[in-house]
Amino acid sequence: MGVTLDGVGGLIGIHRRVDTDALRAALRGPGMGDIFFAADPVAQAARLTGDLARNFPAAEGRYVFGPAVKIGWGTPTIVTGVVAVLLEMPAPVRVVLLGTVSAALPTRDHPVIDLHIDVVGEVDLGQNRVAIDASLRDSTIAGFPIRGDLAFRLRWGDEPSFALAIGGFHSQFRAPPDFPALRRIEIPIGSGDDPRFDVQGFLALTSNTAQIGAQAEMYASAGPLNIRGSLGFETLIVFSPFSLQVDVWAGVKLRRGTTTLAGIHFDGHIKGPGPWRVDGKATLSLWFVDLSVPVHVRFGADQAVELPTRSIWPLLLAEVQRPESWSTSLPPGLHAVTTAPPPGEAAAVRIDPGASLTFRQKVVPLGRAITRFAQRVPEGVSRFEVTEVRLGGRVEGSSPVTDWFAPAQFEALSDADKLSRPGFERMTSGLSVGGAEVRAPNGLTKTLTYETVIWGGAARRTGAVYQPGHDAQVLATAVSATAQAPLRSHGSALYAPTTPPVFRLEEETYVIASTATLQARPDVTGPVTRGEAELALRAHLTAAPHEGFALQVVPAHEAAA
Repeated sequence: MGVTLDGVGGLIGIHRRVDTDALRAALRGPGMGDIFFAADPVAQAARLTGDLARNFPAAEGRYVFGPAVKIGWGTPTIVTGVVAVLLEMPAPVRVVLLGTVSAALPTRDHPVIDLHIDVVGEVDLGQNRVAIDASLRDSTIAGFPIRGDLAFRLRWGDEPSFALAIGGFHSQFRAPPDFPALRRIEIPIGSGDDPRFDVQGFLALTSNTAQIGAQAEMYASAGPLNIRGSLGFETLIVFSPFSLQVDVWAGVKLRRGTTTLAGIHFDGHIKGPGPWRVDGKATLSLWFVDLSVPVHVRFGADQAVELPTRSIWPLLLAEVQRPESWSTSLPPGLHAVTTAPPPGEAAAVRIDPGASLTFRQKVVPLGRAITRFAQRVPEGVSRFEVTEVRLGGRVEGSSPVTDWFAPAQFEALSDADKLSRPGFERMTSGLSVGGAEVRAPNGLTKTLTYETVIWGGAARRTGAVYQPGHDAQVLATAVSATAQAPLRSHGSALYAPTTPPVFRLEEETYVIASTATLQARPDVTGPVTRGEAELALRAHLTAAPHEGFALQVVPAHEAAA
């Protein structure tokens, strides 16, 4: 298929680690191909040694190794690439991908398109994270430079998130906390800064939104006069049913220096189809006077789009019946013996008498009305909750179990909510029955006694009986062979806390507060998750619509004392 293998290499680092932050900082530099396939390694030995020390710093007990290949495509070669896959270990294990790709079309000697893309990716099992960054470097199209960045972030476990962006996000979207700032994909056209014509754009996908946007700007001057214009849009896309929410702007100004002599500008919002609606404002500027006219246009036939339906209960019932949805756990300090199922029998959940029983599922959040389900409308029952648990008789003392859900999959969110709500929120996913401690009858006390036997040649005599005190027993347990076993001092056990934590971070909670005074409204809801607060406010406004502009959802710490 025209693919050639042009080089094979690799890297071994002893007492070294991979510094992905340093590698990301090098994305917009001369590239990472020199790490593995330098053009003249002898002449560049000093620089290469410094780069290696910076990108793979010393780290006692860490090891890095992995292969690298250099490939090409085309005859003659028009696409070249260097790809390396590095493994950093021991635990926590990280897999790091390094790469650089160059393309020259139609030929390398006379390219119309000349692209160079550097990539750094990592899979960090210790932080439950996948991160990929890419950047255009020294690239041109038809002689004009092109630049921009790409980033992908996926996190699971606590505080999950998902985001893919090429050139950035919608201007009103709040990016995930660990997402880098990206340059727009941009092509500046012109001879320097005057005249110039710049085109830039972005494309992004998150758990709540699909976003796309572009902007074109032009500037030219003649003597003291100059003309400046722009045209752009930012779009939110809903796939089921298909609809667009587009913010557009366009305008041009004739200026003397920075003073506007005349100009026209339009800001608008387009929503559709079924029908299409355009709402905005057109402004005519003449010297120091601005004349504005509202614009409201509606066209196209009304289309009552009905979402397909789907029943949730069969999926939830199947999850209830799965043994993997059930688990048991003992209170701290207790231990139990586990047994394997008999040969030929399926695995089952065995419950220790002193353990708690937990049910957890990810099909649908419990205890709330579901208005969307995987871009469909729920059919039949749309609210699910556990009312009681029976194990022989009715079990008291159940507590809810929460997990992370994407709110856009279960709620009909507004455009503002899609941009401002977190991609994942904690919602009720199941419940746990059983307490955090075991109540036992009167304990059986046994005195620990050691018998001393003294051997002297062939003679044997018995010494005094020894009864160690409580402190001595605790000390002996801490330094015993069991406590020092490899299973207790390696892997995740190496980082296990030996004492209770002094403090812990609590999940952020939200309340309903007055927009005027920020006084909390406990009659609406107490401190809850963001999604629960939004649902509580929505239910309250259904009964009291006159308070629509008087209440808002705010973090609990922002409410007035």
